[in-house]
Amino acid sequence: MEIIGENTLTEKKAMPWYVAFIKEMTGFFSLLLWGAAVLCFIGYALDTSDFSNLYLGIVLAVVVFVTG
Repeated sequence: MEIIGENTLTEKKAMPWYVAFIKEMTGFFSLLLWGAAVLCFIGYALDTSDFSNLYLGIVLAVVVFVTG
């Protein structure tokens, strides 16, 4: 036993919460939703008389944040 060592599993290092959160925010589908939110904000900036792009951009950003 001294030559090979004990038959035990090594402890896995825990991932910090902020690293896991960033990984969730940068997943493929999350990046698509972030891109759509940015496009909605750009659309609102081009035409500020219509608030639908602003509302949609906010909703998309909140959805990505909550699901993360």
